[in-house]
Amino acid sequence: MARGGTVCLLIETLWSDPDFFIKRTQEDDMRNSVEEVVNIRRAMDLLLSNPNVDSERFAYVGHDFGGMYGVLAGSLDQRATHYVVMAATPRFPDWYLYMPKLEGEAPEAFIRQMSEINPITHIPNLSPANVFFQFATDDFHVPKERAEEFFDAAKYPKEMKWYQAGHGLNEDATRDRKAWLKQKLGLRE
Repeated sequence: MARGGTVCLLIETLWSDPDFFIKRTQEDDMRNSVEEVVNIRRAMDLLLSNPNVDSERFAYVGHDFGGMYGVLAGSLDQRATHYVVMAATPRFPDWYLYMPKLEGEAPEAFIRQMSEINPITHIPNLSPANVFFQFATDDFHVPKERAEEFFDAAKYPKEMKWYQAGHGLNEDATRDRKAWLKQKLGLRE
């Protein structure tokens, strides 16, 4: 895509660390989430400060947490004109409660605390940006019901495509994502 004139910025995030999930704690999840959204917006600032970047054709592409946090950043900062959200779940506790296990009333308190930043709450705010959802049929982490609920919460224009794959998706998803971005952003081959 770079040969076609695309300028990309790949960011290092808290979940880029392979041990992130086992090192994190629920006590830090809200603060870390807010900081990550700030960092994504700073990355957007950096990318858009480049004179070779066309702000009218600006896409955000994120997988898993990248999609979830991208929705939050985009709900506050509507500069992106297109989004690709891959294998993302609508609520942070869907994943953040995998571990460590909370006892007693702690899970309910955590769910309430995180509810204000759940991506499903913010996905409608991406409008009028175009959103392309990509999900896998064999994704243990994002069951079909969650994926459809997330898609239903988004406003049009939106599209969703399913792939016979696991959480990491597959080559068909990569090919479709590139084709979608090229077509929507008017990129040359």
